[in-house]
Amino acid sequence: MNETTWGKVHRLQCDLDYLLQERDSKPEQVNAKHAWDMILRYSIRELQDIKELVTQNTEQMDRLYNAMRNVLQVLDEAAQQEPQVIDFPGLTKQIREALK
Repeated sequence: MNETTWGKVHRLQCDLDYLLQERDSKPEQVNAKHAWDMILRYSIRELQDIKELVTQNTEQMDRLYNAMRNVLQVLDEAAQQEPQVIDFPGLTKQIREALK
């Protein structure tokens, strides 16, 4: 994976970690739906950027899918904690569409 692609994947991971930490550290100040909307907005945009960088190289695509499995695992865990907040099947569909 080239440096630019790795940087984008790393940024996605950091953004998710930061937004989840923000949501968890100030539950009385953060609207859960708003927090998830922000997480999704950043995630989808960054996935589209990453896709543009890696579509010419199958090895990079394999690495991206492995990274995405980790992202989806985080979202699955969040869905178990807050199933009423967001449409996780819809999110999964959006991610798959972004990777087509």
